[in-house]
Amino acid sequence: MHAGEEPEPTPTPPSLSRVGTWPVALAVLLLAYVVGSGVTALLAGLIGDGATTPGFGARSLGDPRVVALAILATDAALLAGVYLVVIRRGVAGWRDLGLRASGTRRPVVVGLGYGLLFVLASGSISLLLAAFGVQQDQAALFPLTDAGPWARAALVTAGVVFAPVAEEVFFRGFVFQAMAARKGLVRGLIYSSILFAAVHGNVAAFLPLIAGSAVLAYSLHRTGTLWVPIFAHAFNNAFAFAALLLSSSPPPS
Repeated sequence: MHAGEEPEPTPTPPSLSRVGTWPVALAVLLLAYVVGSGVTALLAGLIGDGATTPGFGARSLGDPRVVALAILATDAALLAGVYLVVIRRGVAGWRDLGLRASGTRRPVVVGLGYGLLFVLASGSISLLLAAFGVQQDQAALFPLTDAGPWARAALVTAGVVFAPVAEEVFFRGFVFQAMAARKGLVRGLIYSSILFAAVHGNVAAFLPLIAGSAVLAYSLHRTGTLWVPIFAHAFNNAFAFAALLLSSSPPPS
């Protein structure tokens, strides 16, 4: 391999492609939804923040503490599902899913580059949709405007640190690799990206999320390590939170 050349990805274990079917993927997502919704409903009742009906990703909640804990519960359920279906049964190991030392010299830098591509791809589609009257509603999904510093820190940490790890392990490490092995790279990329966008439950962001997810899947394919899409995903989420915080800040007097 020449200097600066990205390594070829490690082949997906054949057994992973047999396990990574639609019914299995949807079953794990249902588990995550039930756990996340249950924790959300419990915490919302205890805190008494007037939250509305919870859903995947804590979509309609008003307290950032509840949202942060709901994200953590959902992420934990995703990882638990992958562990039970793949790791514990000996189908594949964490390294096979991409959690291995990177052959890429600078996985953080490469990840940030793909993260910028994520932002540009999804942002361009969002701008195009806005021209047709489809506006993004991120401010309604993540209640940062009136949150205190600790509540904001908890929500940002959950969204920038924990969510990228769990979602990349499931959607790219498991679903994308399994579907690509079964159906080919292009269809694996498309199917996993549609699934990723659909479970976020944000109609306005559906197409932008498909584009971003495709970037993340391609980054795993090109580099062979899940750390690159994890850093890229974290960069996108950090960028989104920063934009949200800046847009909600009062103008200078």
